[in-house]
Order: sequence, then C-alpha cells, then structure tokens
Amino acid sequence: ATVTAPSRGTVWTMGAGITREIAFWNIVGYLIAVITYVSIPKEKMNPVAAFAFCNYMNQFVPLLLAFFLVLNLDRWWELRVHALGAVMQASANVAMQLCAHFPSRDHADAKDHIYRYCLASIIMLSKIANTDEEFVSAEELLQR
Repeated sequence: ATVTAPSRGTVWTMGAGITREIAFWNIVGYLIAVITYVSIPKEKMNPVAAFAFCNYMNQFVPLLLAFFLVLNLDRWWELRVHALGAVMQASANVAMQLCAHFPSRDHADAKDHIYRYCLASIIMLSKIANTDEEFVSAEELLQR
C-alpha cells in the first residue's frame, strides 16, 4: 500500500493538508493511548471491556464504510447519467439526424466534421472532470 499511495487518484495526492491531518490524528491517538495507559492502574485495567468495545467497533465500522461507498457510487452514477449520458445521447441524436437528412456520400466531409465535434465534446467533458490533466483545446482535439 505504501508503494501505491502517491499514485494518481489516491487520498495522498489531494494535497499536503490531508497528510498533515492524518499525522495530527495519529499523534493525538497515540497521546490518548499513552495517557490512558499511564493514568489507569494495572489492577483496574479490564481487557474484557476493551475486547467488547473492539467487537462493537468491528460491527459499526463496516456500516459506515458501506454508507460511504453507497453515497460515492450514487454521486458517480448521477454525474454519469446527467452529464455524460446527456452529451452521448445528444451526439447520437445528431448523428441519426445527419444520416437521415444527408444520406449520400456527398456530405461525408460535413458529417465527419460534426462527428469530430461530438467526440471532442465527450472528451472535453471527461477532461474537465479530471482536473489533474492539463486542458486540451477544441482545436487540438479536432486535429486528432
């Protein structure tokens, strides 16, 4: 996991703030553990209660992770349906109407040009969603 941590799309690439926050909470956790260990006498420590708490947390954490996963998948699906789905549907409608109104090969250059614009709009929308990549202009996309 340490090798793939700096890979694109992970939490570690979101900025230095996330690294500082994780380090801060780790230090706070260790301090609380040390203070608790030092302040409670050995004869009053109850490992059974600690195991019961761990079992409770083992049931609670997967519930929170499932909620987090469902929420993110729902957001992704909404983005896919409303943004990419609408652009792809519009591109398919344009292609269908072009073929219906201009069936001959005389208009192949115009159809190809409009087809490139449709593909460029889908690529540009995808690139806007990926903020890490540099922006490519429409002229560059149409030349490809």
